[in-house]
Amino acid sequence: MAEKPLAWFVTCLLWAGPVFGFSVAPQIDCPTQVRAIASEVREPEGAVSGLSKQTVIFAIEESIKGTASGNLEVQLLKFGPLVVEIGKEYLVQLNQGKLCWLESVE
Repeated sequence: MAEKPLAWFVTCLLWAGPVFGFSVAPQIDCPTQVRAIASEVREPEGAVSGLSKQTVIFAIEESIKGTASGNLEVQLLKFGPLVVEIGKEYLVQLNQGKLCWLESVE
């Protein structure tokens, strides 16, 4: 294979092809976008499993897109990758009441 650099290059290019599919973030249309402060985290009732959900209550500070005011309830996996701390400010985006983006505002 070392004698044929073009064949080696094409082989490496074919193996690296799927990598480019993971490097681009998809464009998600979230009609409701707010800047809010986490005010309460309600733990799940009953038996706890790996798919148990907790309810996070956000106090809306600013509505960026859409019409939202007052408090906002969002369901998150209790043992999921997103961890919400009470008192911290977050950028929350929803689509039909379901969370599609959550980001801490530093």
